[in-house]
Amino acid sequence: MSAPQARSEVAGQATPEGPEPRPTPDGMVMLIHESGCTHIKDACTHPTDHLVQPPKWGWIRNPSPGLWPSLSSSNPAKPTEGNTALRGVRRCDSCMWTLSST
Repeated sequence: MSAPQARSEVAGQATPEGPEPRPTPDGMVMLIHESGCTHIKDACTHPTDHLVQPPKWGWIRNPSPGLWPSLSSSNPAKPTEGNTALRGVRRCDSCMWTLSST
């Protein structure tokens, strides 16, 4: 028998994977797609709440400040929640544009 899994709500659906990736009062949430593209939550419209679920997505709450600008295959973002096996190796162009214009 497998161990019980914690349940949470993701876009109105209970899931065993963990809590929905929402920004915390301390800062941002970095979203990592299975393609390796990395987004900043709410900086673009690509990742919608109902789609951001494992196994296609992983996320990092409050990533270290230098991680976003240094993303690459040699310095990937490693999700701490969701699908933690994913690696973010490039930044979303729309997110970069939004963040640079604020």
